[in-house]
Amino acid sequence: MSIRFRKFKHGGSYQVYFNYEDCGLKKRYSKGGFKTKREAQAHETEMKNEILKNGKPKPKEKKTLNEVYKEFMEVAHMEYQYNSIRTFKYSHKHFKDNIGKMYIDEIRYSHLQSFFESRKNYGIEQNKNIRKTLNATFKHARRSEYITTDPLRDIKIKGIEKHQEKHVISEADYHRIKDELKNYNDFKHDSFSIAVSLAYLQGLRLSEICALEKKDIDLDKMTININKKMNYKSLRKKDVSVSHEMKSKNSKAVLPISNELANILKEWYQINPYEKIICYEDGNYMQPEIMTNTIRQVFKKLGIKGRFHDLRHSFISNGEAKGITMMVMKDLARHSSINTTANIYTHIEESRKREAIEIISNEKCVAKVSQEDKKIKTLA
Repeated sequence: MSIRFRKFKHGGSYQVYFNYEDCGLKKRYSKGGFKTKREAQAHETEMKNEILKNGKPKPKEKKTLNEVYKEFMEVAHMEYQYNSIRTFKYSHKHFKDNIGKMYIDEIRYSHLQSFFESRKNYGIEQNKNIRKTLNATFKHARRSEYITTDPLRDIKIKGIEKHQEKHVISEADYHRIKDELKNYNDFKHDSFSIAVSLAYLQGLRLSEICALEKKDIDLDKMTININKKMNYKSLRKKDVSVSHEMKSKNSKAVLPISNELANILKEWYQINPYEKIICYEDGNYMQPEIMTNTIRQVFKKLGIKGRFHDLRHSFISNGEAKGITMMVMKDLARHSSINTTANIYTHIEESRKREAIEIISNEKCVAKVSQEDKKIKTLA
């Protein structure tokens, strides 16, 4: 067989490969990236006819990095999740007018390192995403035999650390948020309130909450099966979809739920007749951006610092505050790495230090005022 199927995570592509002789020397021809077997067979026929006619296949067409990127994106869905593809699309604009115009087989380590050096004053996460995009593109280029080596391998990435501040939502503020949403007295805001509880009491991500169905929750066994998420970022309402491809393999889990959350859901089921747990009054999927915008406004009105995702962080911080071990919280939060959980624990500890120093400072102020009062009374 001179055609084989290369299997990827979400599909695969066909590759043509065969041996031939050039002036008595044995050589091998191969080219991959074909979406269908028919395309691969047509290319095989073309190349073998070329060898019969000229003694060797015609030289491969030189392609720019941009051209190879475009070719890669046509098959990216076979191997990468929606969020990764979204990252690739966003990152491409940062190199398309620079190294993107270079022929891919002429790109060297020095070109790439110089490119990233020029971006050292940009965010480190953005630069990492660009490297991720380039890495996937070069991987496709090697499979298609446009290049034989990886010029990205030893590249050093620099950039500015930009951390979005995490806020811990207190239990009192959690109830204030729910009360404010209930004041609207309509189905939509009641649905928002349930989403807040799922994030705060169970630590679910927004995309997981919006995809949740009643069949995922067993109120007899008191468990929740987290097995899908909603793809919605940068998409129009009609293009929003639910996928079983999660953020990581750890994201899928069957976990216990608390009595408090179970009772909240039982009450909600009396109001919500639909299979979807978070939805509009007509049963259609909720637009996550509409929900987060409303909750952001509620936070602002109540003077609460944070964003929707901080409800999930607060679930983790509450576990730490109540003495739950980091490893157990890692499993409950479904982090892929203990380091992610540790970073949140560290942030909590730093927040406590800041609170402690303020308390100490305030106590000093109170003590000073008390001493001054005593002096005044003595003089009197």
